[in-house]
Amino acid sequence: MKRLLDILGQGFAYFLFALGIGYFASQPTYHPFGEDQALVKLAISHPGQRIHPCTERAIDHQRNIPKTARKLMDCPRERHPVTVQLKINGKTVFEAVSEPSGLSNDGRSLFYERFPVPAGSHEVLVQLYEAETATGAQYKFAQKIELKPGEIAVVGFDPTTKSIYFK
Repeated sequence: MKRLLDILGQGFAYFLFALGIGYFASQPTYHPFGEDQALVKLAISHPGQRIHPCTERAIDHQRNIPKTARKLMDCPRERHPVTVQLKINGKTVFEAVSEPSGLSNDGRSLFYERFPVPAGSHEVLVQLYEAETATGAQYKFAQKIELKPGEIAVVGFDPTTKSIYFK
């Protein structure tokens, strides 16, 4: 009889525990931003231009190197920092410079920010500068967008088409 009461007590405790988990999984409801707001996420990962251009190695130099280690081009690894500027309705909401990642400063520059905006129509301008010496932005995206309440839109960079996108 004692064994039966132990099993029933343990089952009841598990039931209460599962009931608590079920309640807290659905209540209270979480709203990441206001009911009349939308969210614009800036998520860009882009490598800057190389600081020094690739150079062709001399043929005389190639002869002294084993065939398995020969390379026609000598490309230094270090890259420029990348600058991203985001304007919403003509107001600059984000402007930052990101150094390249990696031990040799040869990786991608990373950007991730979130901007709650009122739902409705907005003009978005994104400019990406991939070298310090360049005049003007190498990549631009300007578009009028319509955001519904609760909608999340992402600004990113597509490396295959070499363009900034807005989803």
